[in-house]
Amino acid sequence: MWLSFSLAFALAVLLLFVPGLLFARAARFAPLQCVGFAPGISVAGYAALCLVYERIEVATSALTICGGWLLIAAVAFACSCVAHRGRLRAAHAVRPKLPRGKAHARWFWLPIVAAYLVVPLVAATVLFLKPMDGADAFMQAFDNVSHLGTIRGALDSGMMDPVGKVGYYSAMDEASRPFAASASFYPEMWHMLVAMVVPVAGGSIPVAINAMNCAFSFVVAPMGICALVFQLFGADRRKLLIGALGCVAFEAYPWGMLVYGPLYPNLASFALVPGCVALFLLLCSEKPVGRLKRIAVAAFFAAGLFAGAVMQPNVVFTVGVLLAPYCVWEASRLPLRWRRTAGGVTGWRIAFALVAAILICALWVFAFNLPALYAVVHNNWPSISSVKRTLFDAVLLGLMKHPVQPVVALLVFAGIARTLRHRRYLWLTVGYGLCLVMYFFCAATDGFWDNLLTGFWYSDQYRIAAMVALAGMPLFVYGFDGTLGAVRRFAVRRGASRKAARFVWPSVAAAVAMAVVFCPTINVGDHEWDTAFGSFSHRVSYLYNPHAFRHLSWEEHEFAEEAQAIVGDTGLIANEPFDGSVYLFGPDGMPVYYKSLRGFGDDGESADSALIREHLNELATNEDVQRAVRNTDIRYVLQLDKGNVEKQPGRHGGYKEAQWVGIASVDDDTPGFTPVLSEGDMRLYKIDDAYTTPMGGAETKHAS
Repeated sequence: MWLSFSLAFALAVLLLFVPGLLFARAARFAPLQCVGFAPGISVAGYAALCLVYERIEVATSALTICGGWLLIAAVAFACSCVAHRGRLRAAHAVRPKLPRGKAHARWFWLPIVAAYLVVPLVAATVLFLKPMDGADAFMQAFDNVSHLGTIRGALDSGMMDPVGKVGYYSAMDEASRPFAASASFYPEMWHMLVAMVVPVAGGSIPVAINAMNCAFSFVVAPMGICALVFQLFGADRRKLLIGALGCVAFEAYPWGMLVYGPLYPNLASFALVPGCVALFLLLCSEKPVGRLKRIAVAAFFAAGLFAGAVMQPNVVFTVGVLLAPYCVWEASRLPLRWRRTAGGVTGWRIAFALVAAILICALWVFAFNLPALYAVVHNNWPSISSVKRTLFDAVLLGLMKHPVQPVVALLVFAGIARTLRHRRYLWLTVGYGLCLVMYFFCAATDGFWDNLLTGFWYSDQYRIAAMVALAGMPLFVYGFDGTLGAVRRFAVRRGASRKAARFVWPSVAAAVAMAVVFCPTINVGDHEWDTAFGSFSHRVSYLYNPHAFRHLSWEEHEFAEEAQAIVGDTGLIANEPFDGSVYLFGPDGMPVYYKSLRGFGDDGESADSALIREHLNELATNEDVQRAVRNTDIRYVLQLDKGNVEKQPGRHGGYKEAQWVGIASVDDDTPGFTPVLSEGDMRLYKIDDAYTTPMGGAETKHAS
């Protein structure tokens, strides 16, 4: 399985980077910028091609989507090379030796890119992959039902659509579906990307998910931080190398999103945030970049936002929160171009800053009151801690009541202190402060202010905690750099040699700090404490372990494999999804009838589905049930928790016994059902052929 994982991971990285790198190099960006901008360009192109193909009625597949976008990127790159070569020849005719910036020299950028690959991937291997039970391990959690089912639906139906037309039941005939097809928008680009790499993952969806998540968390996000650090601080080698540590030093992101929800699409969309921020800074830069390049920057920024939005739309607001202080600061600098007296300019600067802040707040309130977003912004998660505890956690980065990260917090505050002196970076501190305020209201309060400030993220504390981490990463770099500079000066005062003061002392200090940050436990005498990353690894070993107490146990999975061998492709299996059988569709492709955990009893459910859930045990005597069975092509009944009410961890939340009495009441003596497989509290029944043979036309009504 690990070989399949490696192949899927390699393909995921290639899919996410190659087309975007070609476009970015075609626009003649520096290599450290290209690696940060590329993923957003690539994903945006895939999503756009999906929509274009649908409009012109061209079949969508991984080959047509990826191949089409790669071809367009290759043509753009080739044209750029031809044009650039012509410009170089003309320039060489005037000046034979043209200077080349350090940022374009291989000896400078290659080691830095290598650091941004090696450090996160080593950390991921030790802290995330090693504690997992295997490359095909997956979380049994509510959101993962949607992720697994949507990917399986895309593979079974052959549909690739980024805006919600692919679902669990996409491959089923309209007449046999338990629910009516939904026309609502839902971002599914992350699911489509995973579906693209499933073939090289040995056909395993969990392997493909883990590979794609590692690609976004430990390649895309670090490269985005690399581009952001380069845009903020220029070709400063030490700051750039520190960024390779900072991109994985915060437990809240990317680590926390791997073990909660799971919030995989949001994890992927947040990975594009640093690159988008870097692009906006470049767009507003006063350095001469040329009109064509500025147009390319604007296009790539829009592409990055679009790419994030088709995975999780709240990325647009995340970028907005991080850039809002910068926009206010840029607005305050506009009067400086008027060359007036200092006093007059100061007043105008304050006025422009206030106008910018008011406009940003007005846009926020306008979006908050949009009818299309009402259900999102009013989805209130309850607070999780007291005011005092939340303040303590926010200061020491013990977000979500996880173990605190005092070293990381101190380095962030060191960066904040430096921005108070070097005020061109003060907007970073303001952005970090905004995220902390949002986290405070989200974690410690309920009501209007919680909804207003964090509603675009469903008032979900984990998502806001991830934003705190993203906002803190540049400050971590700036503070760590200042700390190492202080260590160097201290070494000089102690009489250390120039080489020792410049390299040895700062390297030792950095190694000690990172050892404290990443070590799993701290032992003092007889006492032992888990650090943030020790706690994370323990959660991984539990949540990604099929032998732990789960809704679908290892024994149930083995029984289901035997049942699938019996059923084959002869028909569908009536199941009770809350007993764990819902996890048999996505990972294994088992033809269970119910593939989700929601919608039962709602208007969109078919009348046939309601009859099967509540009256299937009446098959021998109820003609409506017989008609429903024929309409839906159900041939078998699967029970995994028959009569075992004390089984742990029990059924999924939302289970209502009365809704499933028709399936749960089937037993060995029920007329019309023949037991074909039995073990403990698990059963597989075959519906007698007399009740499954088609009799005339079939029709499906939807419950009102």
